[in-house]
Amino acid sequence: MSLNEVRYIIAKFTDKLDAPEEFDVRLNFGQAKNFAVEWEKIMATPPELRDFSAVRPFKTILGGQNPPMVLNQGNQYAYADLPTDYFGKESGTVFFGGQEMPIEFLEDAEFDYRKRNYIEVPIAEYPIGNIQSNFIRFLPKTLQTVNFSYIHTPLPIHFAYTTNRGFIEYDPSNSSELLWDDENIYKIISYVLQDMGLQVTPEQVKAKK
Repeated sequence: MSLNEVRYIIAKFTDKLDAPEEFDVRLNFGQAKNFAVEWEKIMATPPELRDFSAVRPFKTILGGQNPPMVLNQGNQYAYADLPTDYFGKESGTVFFGGQEMPIEFLEDAEFDYRKRNYIEVPIAEYPIGNIQSNFIRFLPKTLQTVNFSYIHTPLPIHFAYTTNRGFIEYDPSNSSELLWDDENIYKIISYVLQDMGLQVTPEQVKAKK
């Protein structure tokens, strides 16, 4: 569902079209609220039953040309920048011998112990990782590329427009859209309307589409 459609759905309840700048603020509030609510639901579920699909796990490649994995100054481990939109629930894999091998992510103390321990030193078949404030450490240090999956914070939306024809005209090519499915967008719109003092449910939003 495009931002333009969302803007017009909201107007069906408020009887006015928000200015694009006001619309951006309202919708970014709505999706932040939806993310928080969905995350709370997930965390209230037993770990073995948790489904993170509602908050849209994101996958990327670390290393390779994206940028390349580098060694720390002491030449002890490989590391890559932590994605700036990282929120949590990380997992990763590497390819070794034609197979995809999972990375075991450890807390700081355990990672440092394994880094120093010659008996339990990580090898390519059994790599380990460790999340720091703005980067991720990996062993063995020979790793070049990691398939990294994580939960990311919602990207801010932006309703771009032109006034070339004397009125506000939606510009989809320069807009930053909502990266949610329609069912979640109905929830986001309901949070926006509730923040405006209108008690509207997602089901009522869907009926107005």
